[in-house]
Amino acid sequence: MSRRKHSAAPREFSPRKNPREQSPMIPVNMAEPSIYDEIEFEDLTYHPATTLYTYPCPCGDQFEITLQDLRDGEEIAVCPSCSLMIRVIFEPEDLPAEEPPMEENKGAGVVAA
Repeated sequence: MSRRKHSAAPREFSPRKNPREQSPMIPVNMAEPSIYDEIEFEDLTYHPATTLYTYPCPCGDQFEITLQDLRDGEEIAVCPSCSLMIRVIFEPEDLPAEEPPMEENKGAGVVAA
């Protein structure tokens, strides 16, 4: 019995024959981040000097979110040291009232006679 020699001609690549392309891809929803926990606004600690709210992270650092971010409707606080995120549960009326902007150089154009 003689053996047939296989042709050395290169085979054509067909993307349909790639098993990875045959399986349906699962869409990743990037709009919804992976949340470690949901925390009530009242449980955050406020730091007036930086207008930053913090909450302890299991890694030993702190989750952080600014007062302005909360006013802008942001609800996700992140830890700067690890990949964890928490959702802050709050109502806009829970936030402290906005202070009017301070007028710089008040009275600077007044000359005493």
